[in-house]
Amino acid sequence: MSTYNYIYHHLLRGDKYFRTLTNIEFKLEKIGLKGKIERLLPFSNPNEIVTKLITKHEQNKTIVILGDDSLFLKVCHIIISTKIEHNKINTISYIPMFKETNLTKNLGLSYKEQAIEVLAGRIIKFIDVGKISNKYFLNKIQIENKSTVFTINNKYTITPPRNTVYTSINNLRDISLTKKKQHTTNPCDGILNLYFIVKRKTFFSRQSLSINSVIPCRSIKINSLDDDEIEIKIDSVHKLKSPLTVEILPGILPLIVGKKRNFN
Repeated sequence: MSTYNYIYHHLLRGDKYFRTLTNIEFKLEKIGLKGKIERLLPFSNPNEIVTKLITKHEQNKTIVILGDDSLFLKVCHIIISTKIEHNKINTISYIPMFKETNLTKNLGLSYKEQAIEVLAGRIIKFIDVGKISNKYFLNKIQIENKSTVFTINNKYTITPPRNTVYTSINNLRDISLTKKKQHTTNPCDGILNLYFIVKRKTFFSRQSLSINSVIPCRSIKINSLDDDEIEIKIDSVHKLKSPLTVEILPGILPLIVGKKRNFN
């Protein structure tokens, strides 16, 4: 049986969320999912708390994040790093407390108290994770540099079209840019997708962003044509030195997802 550990975002410490958290904790206790709660302080680094949780002797542990995408992705990064270093397997779950996002919609996660149904359902998928340098990403990375060349699977090179606004390497589908019929991104298939995002004119001469092309790949080398540093947006902005290699780590992250997720 899995033990449950809950990590609360520091913004949940105020009176504003007291009633919501009380309801969540009551419902969790009622269905037998009560566990230890760690409440983060402002500016605190979750690294130490999460590492202690993970490296304890119990293997069958579920870590539940109550907060936002940023905290959830930070904890994912720590869990992946610890799994690789210590071979510790921990399931992770996420209760979004502030708003719906591309990430929560992809994973089929409900909002606040409604997310307890997802947690109780315990549908576990082993999710692929992207890696660039020593950083991991669950959703996508975004590259602003125009003068870049991409080597796909060590076989051929490609450069962005002239009208490219930015380049995106996705593990999850970008719901704002793709329709269901164009659903090609699956975080359980061992493949990343390279998107070139361009501006296109729509009715009344308005411009909107759309995907120029989708290139499936397992590894991508990124080189800058005119500068040693490439600006990469993962969860925040990182300036990394060229050349860079992006690769996929298949099925490395056990994650509780909802029935309405955007993949099989």
